[in-house]
Amino acid sequence: MYYCMQMKNIEKGVSTAIVLDTRRNKIDGSFPAKLRVTYRRRQMYYTTGMSFTQEEFQRVWVAEKPRKEHKESQLLLRGIEKKAVDIIESLPTFTFDNFKKHFQSNSGEVESLYSAFENYIDQLEHEGRVGTASSYQCSLSSLKKITGKDRLNFSQVDVDFLKAYERKMIEKGNSLTTVGIYTRCIRTLFNEAIESGIVKRESYPFGKRRYQIPASRNIKKAIPISDIGKLFHYKAIAETTEQWAIDMWKFSYLCNGMNIRDIANLKFRNIESDKITFIRAKTEHTRRKNQTSIVAMITTEVQKILNRWKSKQHSPDNYIFEILKSGLTPKQQLGRVHQATKTINKYVKRIALKLKIDKPVTTYTARHSFVTILMNDGAPAEYIRDLVGHTDIRTTQNYMGAVPDEIRRGYAQMLTNFKLNHKRSG
Repeated sequence: MYYCMQMKNIEKGVSTAIVLDTRRNKIDGSFPAKLRVTYRRRQMYYTTGMSFTQEEFQRVWVAEKPRKEHKESQLLLRGIEKKAVDIIESLPTFTFDNFKKHFQSNSGEVESLYSAFENYIDQLEHEGRVGTASSYQCSLSSLKKITGKDRLNFSQVDVDFLKAYERKMIEKGNSLTTVGIYTRCIRTLFNEAIESGIVKRESYPFGKRRYQIPASRNIKKAIPISDIGKLFHYKAIAETTEQWAIDMWKFSYLCNGMNIRDIANLKFRNIESDKITFIRAKTEHTRRKNQTSIVAMITTEVQKILNRWKSKQHSPDNYIFEILKSGLTPKQQLGRVHQATKTINKYVKRIALKLKIDKPVTTYTARHSFVTILMNDGAPAEYIRDLVGHTDIRTTQNYMGAVPDEIRRGYAQMLTNFKLNHKRSG
């Protein structure tokens, strides 16, 4: 990022700077200019509503004496930074929440949903939640593409707008699941804006008798136990990528349907005697209080996989499977997890084709099969919920939709067992 000399409040330890965010360029090749506020080594970014190419930013902000055509832009940026400094000095105690509330009030940023998106994405990236940040970035990009607008205010997003947005998304081939993900992002930003006093509560467009976010369809991703047996008996050539891929799939299935991100994050400190204890990365930030540890037992088959692929460096802070390594940024970690998932899916699909398994087999299949098979065998939903780390029992119960027809048929026949008993008594 390009930035100017910082202005600092010595007493409160807060500094500000106008920077050019070169991480995300716009269609015209320019980058957004942002106000950066730093406090106790934490940085937050706030949009200014202005964007420049790197060369323009040099002339407007970095140059000591900008030319006449750039002078107005410089004055606007200086005004934004001065406003930030005045707010910081006026606050009895500095917090980012208090600063945000005062900075956004009575400013051009107040009504901008796009600005709210960009600020929230910056916050997520700073917290290392790059996967969630990516979802919000996709949602923002979708809104801009569907509406064709360079600016969108909160006041423009009402029930009719959201219904039209959903309809256009479906027309362009998006699934209801995708619509749900994107509109939940919008809902979160509305809630944030209401809490900050930026948007009035009566303007909230979500909820009963308003716009209701579509529920995702319960797609059956589990495969029968017989097909899982085929995968486990498949003989891959030793020490090949194919063997690594099928082993990672098996490990996921055997260890509570653990997803690849959580497998990648496993360290040797997570191994305790004959079990693996971990916290899902998905809930690490959203459930900071009372986080639930998940326990997966190390069976003979799990131990074989560990013996084949675990790192030779067994210190507690070393990653077990070396998908990740120390020193990576959150974005680099996410990239490695995505690549590992892609590789596993590529080879497991090939193996499934060889074995004539007619259902799609992916890393998702391992998790769904783990839950479905236990549930079909009579394991209580509450027990399965704890094994996989679902926050809501209803999420676990949704897997009942994947019960095979033969089991449904057996339960249906039980309803007329009295006929059999009647014949015997006759």
